[in-house]
Amino acid sequence: MINKVYQIALKRNDPDLVDIETVKIDTGLAVEDRLRQYVGLIGNPYCYRSGDLVVNVEYSDKQTRIQGCVERIISNRIALQ
Repeated sequence: MINKVYQIALKRNDPDLVDIETVKIDTGLAVEDRLRQYVGLIGNPYCYRSGDLVVNVEYSDKQTRIQGCVERIISNRIALQ
Protein backbone atom coordinates (compact mmCIF):
# COMPACT_ATOMS: atom_id res chain seq x y z
CA MET A 1 0.00 0.00 0.00
CA ILE A 2 2.76 2.47 0.92
CA ASN A 3 4.56 1.65 -2.32
CA LYS A 4 1.36 2.43 -4.26
CA VAL A 5 0.97 5.78 -2.46
CA TYR A 6 4.61 6.57 -3.22
CA GLN A 7 4.11 5.81 -6.90
CA ILE A 8 1.11 8.16 -6.99
CA ALA A 9 3.14 10.87 -5.23
CA LEU A 10 5.81 10.52 -7.91
CA LYS A 11 3.17 11.01 -10.59
CA ARG A 12 2.17 14.32 -8.98
CA ASN A 13 5.26 15.92 -10.53
CA ASP A 14 4.74 14.16 -13.86
CA PRO A 15 4.34 16.91 -16.47
CA ASP A 16 2.40 14.48 -18.68
CA LEU A 17 -0.54 14.28 -16.25
CA VAL A 18 -3.40 16.25 -17.75
CA ASP A 19 -5.62 18.40 -15.54
CA ILE A 20 -9.14 17.14 -16.20
CA GLU A 21 -10.50 20.63 -15.60
CA THR A 22 -8.78 21.79 -18.81
CA VAL A 23 -10.31 19.03 -20.96
CA LYS A 24 -13.11 20.29 -23.17
CA ILE A 25 -15.28 17.73 -24.96
CA ASP A 26 -17.40 18.53 -27.99
CA THR A 27 -20.87 17.57 -26.77
CA GLY A 28 -22.17 17.66 -30.33
CA LEU A 29 -20.30 14.45 -31.10
CA ALA A 30 -21.77 10.97 -30.82
CA VAL A 31 -21.07 9.23 -27.48
CA GLU A 32 -18.43 6.92 -28.95
CA ASP A 33 -16.64 9.88 -30.55
CA ARG A 34 -16.78 11.84 -27.27
CA LEU A 35 -15.14 8.90 -25.49
CA ARG A 36 -12.40 8.78 -28.11
CA GLN A 37 -11.90 12.53 -27.82
CA TYR A 38 -11.75 12.34 -24.01
CA VAL A 39 -9.13 9.56 -24.02
CA GLY A 40 -7.17 11.43 -26.67
CA LEU A 41 -7.13 14.60 -24.56
CA ILE A 42 -6.69 13.12 -21.07
CA GLY A 43 -4.12 10.53 -22.10
CA ASN A 44 -4.42 8.03 -19.26
CA PRO A 45 -8.06 7.98 -18.06
CA TYR A 46 -6.97 6.09 -14.93
CA CYS A 47 -4.43 8.66 -13.72
CA TYR A 48 -4.83 12.41 -14.17
CA ARG A 49 -4.87 15.65 -12.20
CA SER A 50 -7.81 17.64 -10.94
CA GLY A 51 -6.22 20.92 -9.96
CA ASP A 52 -3.45 20.06 -7.49
CA LEU A 53 -4.92 16.63 -6.72
CA VAL A 54 -3.68 13.50 -8.48
CA VAL A 55 -6.56 11.14 -9.25
CA ASN A 56 -5.71 7.45 -9.61
CA VAL A 57 -8.76 5.38 -10.58
CA GLU A 58 -8.79 1.68 -9.72
CA TYR A 59 -11.48 -0.96 -9.91
CA SER A 60 -11.96 -3.99 -7.73
CA ASP A 61 -13.69 -7.27 -8.31
CA LYS A 62 -15.19 -7.05 -4.82
CA GLN A 63 -18.79 -6.06 -4.28
CA THR A 64 -17.90 -3.22 -1.88
CA ARG A 65 -19.72 0.04 -2.49
CA ILE A 66 -18.12 3.42 -1.98
CA GLN A 67 -20.68 4.33 0.69
CA GLY A 68 -19.55 1.40 2.85
CA CYS A 69 -15.90 2.38 2.41
CA VAL A 70 -16.57 5.98 3.43
CA GLU A 71 -18.61 4.85 6.44
CA ARG A 72 -15.71 2.62 7.58
CA ILE A 73 -13.22 5.46 7.21
CA ILE A 74 -15.40 7.79 9.29
CA SER A 75 -16.01 5.12 11.94
CA ASN A 76 -12.28 4.38 12.18
CA ARG A 77 -11.43 8.07 12.56
CA ILE A 78 -14.07 8.50 15.27
CA ALA A 79 -12.71 5.45 17.10
CA LEU A 80 -9.19 6.93 17.05
CA GLN A 81 -10.31 10.12 18.80
